[in-house]
Amino acid sequence: MEQYVLSKRHIAVSCVSVMLFSFICTPAAFAANRFWRGQMNNSNQYENPDNWSATDGGDGGAAVPTASDNVYFMRNSSGSLLVGQNVWIKSNAQMKGLVLNQNMTGTILLGTGSLNLGSDGVRMGSGRIIGSGHSLGSTSNLSGSGSFTMTGGIVRLGATNLYLSGSLAISKGLTSSYTEFVSTGSIVFNSRIADQSFTVGSTVNNTHFKNLTLNNTAGSTSDDINVDMSTLALSGALTITQGNLNLETADVTLFVESGITIANHAQATLTMGSGNLTMSGHLVIGAAGSLNLTADNMFTLNGIDQNFDTNNYPIHDLTIASSSGTHLTSDQSIIGTLQINTGSTLSLGSYTIYATGATIMNYGTIAEGTGKIEHSATTVKITDSAYAEDDSFTTGDTIYFTLTDSDENISGTAADTVTVTVTLASGDSESVTLTETSNTSGVFRGSIFSATQTNEAAIVSDNGYLEAPSSTSLSLSYTDAQDAGTGTDSASLTVDSSTTSTTTSAGGGGGRRGGGSTVVASDGTTAATQSTQVSGDGDLPQVRGNLSVNISGKAVVLKDVPVSQWFAPYVLELVQAGVISGYRDARGNPTGEFKPGSSVTYAEIAKMAAQSAGLAPLNETPRTRSARGQWSEGYIAALEHAGVSVFSSPDLNVNASAPRGAVLQIILETFGQTIPAAQGGVYSDVSATTPFAGAVEAATGDGIVSGDDGTTTFRPNAVINRAETSKIVRNAMLKLGN
Repeated sequence: MEQYVLSKRHIAVSCVSVMLFSFICTPAAFAANRFWRGQMNNSNQYENPDNWSATDGGDGGAAVPTASDNVYFMRNSSGSLLVGQNVWIKSNAQMKGLVLNQNMTGTILLGTGSLNLGSDGVRMGSGRIIGSGHSLGSTSNLSGSGSFTMTGGIVRLGATNLYLSGSLAISKGLTSSYTEFVSTGSIVFNSRIADQSFTVGSTVNNTHFKNLTLNNTAGSTSDDINVDMSTLALSGALTITQGNLNLETADVTLFVESGITIANHAQATLTMGSGNLTMSGHLVIGAAGSLNLTADNMFTLNGIDQNFDTNNYPIHDLTIASSSGTHLTSDQSIIGTLQINTGSTLSLGSYTIYATGATIMNYGTIAEGTGKIEHSATTVKITDSAYAEDDSFTTGDTIYFTLTDSDENISGTAADTVTVTVTLASGDSESVTLTETSNTSGVFRGSIFSATQTNEAAIVSDNGYLEAPSSTSLSLSYTDAQDAGTGTDSASLTVDSSTTSTTTSAGGGGGRRGGGSTVVASDGTTAATQSTQVSGDGDLPQVRGNLSVNISGKAVVLKDVPVSQWFAPYVLELVQAGVISGYRDARGNPTGEFKPGSSVTYAEIAKMAAQSAGLAPLNETPRTRSARGQWSEGYIAALEHAGVSVFSSPDLNVNASAPRGAVLQIILETFGQTIPAAQGGVYSDVSATTPFAGAVEAATGDGIVSGDDGTTTFRPNAVINRAETSKIVRNAMLKLGN
């Protein structure tokens, strides 16, 4: 039945279009008609009776039109052309209807006056209607209880407001050469009895609409403003006080440069079809108002600083493209996709985005405040070094973790971090920081080392590594601080008594264990296969089993570097060489942390590479914008000056985790090495086109790295932790340094 009604309406509109020519050409037998005679006694004023005739082509001197008269501008019956003469309205002119014949070439100038029409409205086939705002004085109004039907001519209302109780139909007739309708004031639909329509034909030459207001008080199901055009573009604001703006039937796309306000009224609604909605101003919807969207809509906010309040009406796809920020002023439900574009900020304030099951893509910034994003798509896994899920480990292994939680991608311009808790049933508990794999991935990864500690009294929680006195179970838990979403995983940890010994390899780390069967001597030669015993009173300086070093003339115990771990000798050598010094507090004092399981950032590897190659930091502003004003800027500037290619882009985020291939590229180029073209075939996951493949193959050929233990892989795009990096840097110093 609904389809039949719509078809019937289209037939009716077509009939009007066909019959319009006869309506405009020949006046019907109205009770009272007035014909413009034109500029009698050199006067073009609407208010001059000499300019009006009671008949087509008759003499002037008839009364000025009143509210019961229909007014015609057309060719004079005597043959004299009166159509090119202007009409100036300076009063509050009233008439029942207005017809501009297709031969009319003159202009009706509203000037300081207004034009009020009755139920017959406007039928316009040619000529011009020019409102105020065109150097004609103050704002005027054009209002009518009928419809405004236009098949030709030019309407430029300027700041003149148009009030219609009927419909607005703009088209280009078969005999019309040009149709233009421009309104920089407001168009107000204010029927009290019936639906209204707003139609623009596809062949119209030019239209421009600024403000659109709906105040249709007919109520029930008779308050629709049915829009029929491909795109409704408003350079101003959309205000719906009462009535339904129906864009659904014709699937109209909506652009609003200013705000959208939907009043607190049950019959104040905006109904979209499959067309998209884009706006640059604020969105405010009253408690009783409604915004009806479909799964096909893309809602885009592209203003400068926008408030967004849909009264929690669900949106399928929302894109934040604001150049400054978008601020939630109510809770919001997202069903499909939430995307924050580069350079944009979504500020939650104290409100909640309900995005359960939605896709979140953040290339900008999410400012959470006290608000939150509720999103259920969270997974946590205990994995091997390739981040494949694993459930069985042995002390001495590096245990890896991966977490997927897209609502924790708070910054799309830097890698975010989250914290998980790793607990052994035997008692030890460690907090592990996971770092996002890229600025926008929402995937977080990290690792922690495990060791055997037979003295249970010596086990300390949160010291940076897991200690087990006997075989036990391991559990990983994560709680989203904002939406309280949780995730868990578990595995077994078997004690290997041999992990009280450390064996090291000239390779570059990777795999589960950092060790191998060969140790590189301090003179750079490779010793025969051997095992170096490091016990509590062994060769490395230690305090209660942790590495003791001298930093800036002070003895510092690195509480997260047990001397029993494979990486401890490398850390010691780099500290002694002045390459690393661990972390410091706000006062510059060493904290006793090395954080071996944390992924190395571009800033950190820049410092390690510069220090190990003997490059001093430069006192100049780096081209890389993210380094400016940070502790790393001198080192980044030095590497830029040295031509290290990784730092050639000013957009690089130096605080992001650096992949393994990039780390090798930075180290080799800092040592002045020329990177040869990659050949492929050295590792199964490194082809000739893999990023930094040349550096990976060169470092392998130089004996600086050797890939993952027991495999043919290198994982060039995976992050690398600080323990593995210390081994690579130390090997590079021995192989490439002086």
